[in-house]
Amino acid sequence: MKLAKFKWRRLAAAVAIGLGIEVSTIFGTLILPREWQEVVGNKIIFQPSMSLVWLFAKIRPPGFEEQFTSVLLELFLQWIFCSVVVYLLLAKRASAPAH
Repeated sequence: MKLAKFKWRRLAAAVAIGLGIEVSTIFGTLILPREWQEVVGNKIIFQPSMSLVWLFAKIRPPGFEEQFTSVLLELFLQWIFCSVVVYLLLAKRASAPAH
């Protein structure tokens, strides 16, 4: 299975779709009941990037002023992971033969 050629338009679409997914996931967890917000928020929003941020925290333990930055780093990494998955799906779809 071969992927399609790299295109900047596809990359921009994947980044925009990834951002849309992340924003809708964050706001979607706010409408859930209080007992589900923490479970769903931790498992869906932060899970893929949490281990990488924990590795960064072990290298340099954050102080009080840097804890907010680690949350932003988790959101940013999650957005990048989501965009990569969307890009690969778009590239696979573009390389598939039309019926």
